[in-house]
Amino acid sequence: MLPAIARHFDVGYEEIIRTNTGVFVWTPTGPVVVPDLFILPPKPWQGVVINILQRRLYYFPPAAHGLPGR
Repeated sequence: MLPAIARHFDVGYEEIIRTNTGVFVWTPTGPVVVPDLFILPPKPWQGVVINILQRRLYYFPPAAHGLPGR
């Protein structure tokens, strides 16, 4: 089941459906592609960033003193 695969790999339902067009949702046969590469929005990466096209929400916490951001 594609929803179970999406949940296991922590991707969204629509992402896995759009990636696997032509694959039946409830009984997939053959290979299933799991999207795992995402392009980050342009900088500055601070706080909450919403990428509307990807339908993704990113959170960039403030960097600790003397350490690079993550």
